[in-house]
Amino acid sequence: MSGVPTPNPVEASLDWVWSVAIVFGGVVLVAAIVRQIQSGKRYVSVQGLGEVLAEATDIALTMSVDKTVSGVFRPGKRYRAKGHMVLLSQRLVLATHEGRVLDLQPTLDTQVRSAGPRRLVLEGPHPSGKARVRAELILDNEAHWAAQISAQIQPDQSE
Repeated sequence: MSGVPTPNPVEASLDWVWSVAIVFGGVVLVAAIVRQIQSGKRYVSVQGLGEVLAEATDIALTMSVDKTVSGVFRPGKRYRAKGHMVLLSQRLVLATHEGRVLDLQPTLDTQVRSAGPRRLVLEGPHPSGKARVRAELILDNEAHWAAQISAQIQPDQSE
């Protein structure tokens, strides 16, 4: 016999399994970190849009769309997220971690209503113009928010 030890086949297969497990764990860890970074808060940039009248952050919301938008939102599905809402004069902007999802203005076909205790419903076109968005927000003083938003973005009915 020569002085070179022969490798044990069981140990060689275990080395392969451990190598695969370490690589898989690294991929899962990197994916989790990237997802955490991407799901971070995106606050609405309102520079140059006008005076901020009211603002709400970390709003729990559920939204749906009637047509596919940017490959992210698909019809028939409900999306849950945390939102950031900014009311300006003549404009309401709602954003999630996916960016702006509603940008309501008086010239657009919009609906704002209180749907019950702590439930505010906003409907209008997606900023891309490709779909109609329905967002249900959970927030305190929904009746006050509905009145304040309607006063700013609903067309004047007295004309």
